[in-house]
This record gives sequence, structure tokens and C-alpha cells, in this order.
Amino acid sequence: MHSEVFNKQTALPFCKQLLLKKHIVEKDVPDYFKSFKFVKEKFEISCLNSKLHKYKIDISTEASWPCADFLRLDDSQHRAIITLMTRKLALIQGPPGTGKTVVGLKIAELLLKNDHIWRKQDNQGPMLLLSYTNHALDQFLLGIFTRFRKTDAVDIVRLGSRSEVEILTEFNLTAKRKADIHKKEEYSTRI
Repeated sequence: MHSEVFNKQTALPFCKQLLLKKHIVEKDVPDYFKSFKFVKEKFEISCLNSKLHKYKIDISTEASWPCADFLRLDDSQHRAIITLMTRKLALIQGPPGTGKTVVGLKIAELLLKNDHIWRKQDNQGPMLLLSYTNHALDQFLLGIFTRFRKTDAVDIVRLGSRSEVEILTEFNLTAKRKADIHKKEEYSTRI
């Protein structure tokens, strides 16, 4: 029975990209490229440079992207952002200090600022962030938290061992479960 499930190409997210083709790289476009909202609207990219006030571009056309210097990025970061925004699956890798977290945060911010375009309905579908170490995860989540703490636009749930960053402990799955149980108990005592 398990083999039947894994034989179906749609059974596992990113199965086609990760499991079936060893050395062939295709430029699969993200699903949001195919949506009516994406065709009609452009992505607002002012989060990449504070001098870009409500600056919108067609992210699917590489020529519409401002140059690396204008976005305050080096060439590899610029290429990574364009690749990450125009591919269904892309990975960021590199030695320490090369800007992987910076690029990841900019991508997350771009997606969250434009979620009305790529999400099918309000608050539908999470954004999944994976990290090899807890330290890298904490650094990334701390960056998301500091950029969006003034709004309720981001609901963070952290999976992994205990965070060493005090601010992030409230986002730990265990802490969220306890808070949810406490709310339910408080609500039931009122009734």
C-alpha cells in the first residue's frame, strides 16, 4: 500500500522536483504565476529598498527587476531573490556570512507583503521555513518577528528544540498548545 502512495506523483509535495529527476533542473514556475490575481496585479517590492515607495513590478519578467545595486544586494543575492521568486522550488546555500538569512528574510517579507496575490483566500496556507540548525532557525524567526511585530499579519509557530532566544519562546509549539488549552479552559469557565 505504501508503494502505491509514493508511486503517485501528486502524493508528496515537490515529489517531481526532489525525487523523480536526479540531475535535470526544470524551471517550474510557482503556482501563483497561474492565478488570475497574479496576472492582474504586480508585486510590491518596496521592502527590498526603503526608497522604493509602493514600487510594483511584474516579478515574472527578469527585465522588470531593479538592478542589484539599487536593491542594496550583491549580484549573487540579487540572482537568488529573482530565482526564488520565479521558481516553484529553489534552495539557498553558501558558507557562513554570505547573506543566506538576509536573502531568506527578504523573500519572506516579499511574500508576506504580497500574500493577497499568492494566497487563495485570506490566511489560507502557511509558509514553511526549514533550517538545519536551531540557531539559524532562531535568527530567521527573530528577523521575521522584528519586521512584523507591529501587525498581526504573521502568526509564527516554531518547531524544534528549545529556543535560546527568549522572545521566541512564546512561538514554540508547546507554548502555543498550552496557551490554546488555557484559553479554552478560561472560555468554558465563563459559560
